Amino acid sequence: MNSLINTLSDFYKRFPNLSSSVREIIVEIMPWIAGASGLLLVLMAAIDLTSSPFVSILQGPVLAYLMLSAVLTLISGVLLLSSFPPLRKKQKRGWMLLFFVEILFIVSPVLSFNLGNIILNLILAGVGFYFLFQVRSAYK
Repeated sequence: MNSLINTLSDFYKRFPNLSSSVREIIVEIMPWIAGASGLLLVLMAAIDLTSSPFVSILQGPVLAYLMLSAVLTLISGVLLLSSFPPLRKKQKRGWMLLFFVEILFIVSPVLSFNLGNIILNLILAGVGFYFLFQVRSAYK
């Protein structure tokens, strides 16, 4: 994992840096965004996982994909919620949890074999990684 982080870090060093004041703002609001997003994702996953009786007409790969998607959403939500305390304390563990969520954000549409979702998530993850690597030095 460290080699992937180092490779991405080297890649994102090529981009313009945000000002220190913008980075400080991001570091201050990131725990709250992660916590709120995590809560929403857990709620969405709970709805998806408990609505299976309503989608019982679906079978095979479609139902399997929907359940897998809900489980990945739940995992992302739990990781985001778990990142709240260490992000507030500016601990590296919080940053790493957000890194894992970004990786899941890339992996989950690949499982759907939907080219549009894959491209969109790669672009969004690229932006997310940019901001994540901009504030990486704030987390010890």
